[in-house]
Amino acid sequence: MEYIIAGLIIILVILLELVYQLVNKNNEPGKKEYHYSKKKLITDNELFFYNCFEHLDLKYIIVPQVNLAAIINKEEYHKYQNELNRNLDFGIFDQDFNILLAIEINDDSHIINKRRYRDYKVKDLLKKCNIELLIFNINYPNTEESVIARTNKILKNK
Repeated sequence: MEYIIAGLIIILVILLELVYQLVNKNNEPGKKEYHYSKKKLITDNELFFYNCFEHLDLKYIIVPQVNLAAIINKEEYHKYQNELNRNLDFGIFDQDFNILLAIEINDDSHIINKRRYRDYKVKDLLKKCNIELLIFNINYPNTEESVIARTNKILKNK
């Protein structure tokens, strides 16, 4: 009987230690704390382009920050769809929300190797799905007229 009581006490101590560790998990020394703050949906550069796209024909719907999983279907079953967990800067859709054109605005962050790989993956996925991609580079002169003209040139063929 004494062995049973001693065993139960040991199990209880182990359970209490596990609960304590779970409760104090975020208070471990050296544990990194993350801080969050709200931000705008689009950058100031993207806002310039959005304002340009607003001057396109009213039959188009302009959507910022389009997730690839919202416009691309992964045909074969896989548990994860990580490659679709990326956002386009803009999507231009018809009135039935069919994607007509994907748009990326490239700033200096697109020079970084990690970002270049991400851009390559996005471009490849869009190509496989026959979704045209229009890329604007902010280091080139982009006037409202030139942005609208480049965009309309592609859209008129859709």
